This record gives sequence, C-alpha cells and structure tokens, in this order.
Amino acid sequence: MRCPTLTNIAYPSFGKIGWPWTEESLQLPDTMSDGSSWPKISIITPSYNQASFLEETIRSVLLQGYPDLEYFIIDGGSTDGSLDIIRKYEPWLSYWVNEKDRGQSQAINKGLNRSTGNIIAWINSDDVYCPDALCEVAKLMWQKGRLIYPFIYGDSNVIDASSQVIDKWFGRPVTRRKLIAYWKYIWPQDYCIPQPTVFIGGQIFRSHPLNESLHYLMDRELYLRLIDKYIFHYSARTLANYRFHKTAKTRPDTARKPYLKELQNISHQYWGPGFLQKSEYWLSYHFWLVSNIIGEKLKSLILRLIGKNAYSKLKTLKKFLNI
Repeated sequence: MRCPTLTNIAYPSFGKIGWPWTEESLQLPDTMSDGSSWPKISIITPSYNQASFLEETIRSVLLQGYPDLEYFIIDGGSTDGSLDIIRKYEPWLSYWVNEKDRGQSQAINKGLNRSTGNIIAWINSDDVYCPDALCEVAKLMWQKGRLIYPFIYGDSNVIDASSQVIDKWFGRPVTRRKLIAYWKYIWPQDYCIPQPTVFIGGQIFRSHPLNESLHYLMDRELYLRLIDKYIFHYSARTLANYRFHKTAKTRPDTARKPYLKELQNISHQYWGPGFLQKSEYWLSYHFWLVSNIIGEKLKSLILRLIGKNAYSKLKTLKKFLNI
C-alpha cells in the first residue's frame, strides 16, 4: 500500500497541529534513484489501553509518504477508546485485531507471522516515527533490489506525554558485551540501541521471533541472538521519538524489580555457564560497581571545586559531543 496523504487520510483530533497531525512527509517517487522498486516495509504496533497516544503513533506511520507500506496493529483487548481510533484508520491498515493476548511479545509475533515485508520494525503505541524515517531506512538498508544491512538503528528523541522533546537518546556502536552488561545500561534511555529506531531484514526477523516469556527485555534478548550472526549498523540519524510518561511500562518507579530480574536472567544466560565465564561476569559487575562509587566521589569533588553552573555546562558539552 502507498501511504496516504493528508488530504485523503482521516481528520486528526481537534486542536492537534504539527507532525503528524497537520504535517506530512513528502510522497516518494514510485521507484528508487537507481530505478529499482522500494522495499516493502512492514510496521507492527502492539497496543493495549494507550488511547492517549495511539493516534499520534498511527499517523506517524501512515504519513511517511512511503510507496510500499504494510501496517499491522495488534491490540490486546483495550477498553479505553483505542478501538475507535483504530477503526478510524482501518482503511489504511493491512490488518488489525482486538483480542486478549499474553503480552507485548506475543502481540508483535502475531504481526510478524502475517508480515511479508523486506524490512520489518515494531513501534509501540506511545512512540512516534520522525518525518521521512522510512525513506531514510530504505535508502540505508536496500540497494539495487537487495538488502545491504540486515540490522540498523539510529538516534531517538525522548518526549513527554505532551510530545515535547525533553532529552536525546543516542544510539552507539554496540558489541555483544555491551548487550549483556545490564548494570551499565539499566534503563532504556541509557542503552545503546534505541528500540523505536530498529529495523531488521524481513526474513531474518521472521526466522527469529521474540521470546514470548519476556515482557520487558524481549528486544535485548533478540539482539543477543542476532549479533553473532549479522552486522548491526548504527546510523547517526534521528528516526523516532521515544515517549517517557507516567504510565510507561518501563518506568523505574513501577517496574524496577521485574525489569532488573529479566536483565539479570538474560545476562546470565548469554554470558556463559562455565566457571571462567561466571568469574568474568562477577569481576566485570563489581569493577563497574566500584568505579561507579569512585565516580560519584569524583563528581562531588568536582562540584566543590568548580561549582554547579560550570559542572552543568560540562555535562551539556559531553552530551553534545556524544561521549
């Protein structure tokens, strides 16, 4: 399906302006610059009682101006008005369902099983793609009718409940060790792969569905299964907006224990079962713990020496330089 335009898509909610309400991506030509067809991109949105944000997510997918989109919404039985929103955009959806499931991982796998795209991604029902994101992805991953990169990711803005940008989540080149070392990347926005920016080759993703027993770290466990087999390509492009809000599933104040439990289980599983591997794990964790304590002491000393204003400027410079 070719993405609809503002003139033939459903009207946005009253009073909403800007992207993706009253703005759209440019419609792309029927073929790529080399004359080949655009790859089909399949997007899956798992949803459950996110009516406050769902419409913005949907419009950010549909208004990409992309020539060959396949879009699935898998709703887990919402009762908050989400169904009215989904039905509003039903003419432009490849498939949608509203039925009870066993959680986000199973919902994504349901969409995965129906997908036929050359490239696949999922975007949660409170996150938002940036304008022209699918165009950027297609040009990066696909050339002359074939997949160039099997796995790409980029940078993400962090937005609040009112869609205001409050922070930046930078992607970084990743290694297997970084994926396992959960103590360094406890919460999503600290982590080196912003999930809303991830796109995976279709056959690869369909051959490696999500682990449905996981409810928080299904993405990281998937990456650990893939990283030894495929190249992970980081592109310094801002592809999506990750929303941080009071009802988010991964908030530290509501999900700390189960989130950390999944992190620890995954880390233990992939680090290795032998004595040497366990010893390395123990040493790595405690080295990080000690260095973190020293870092806090050093931070206090620097604050006393240069003052809060200078320290704040140093932090801003570090974030700007992405170090």
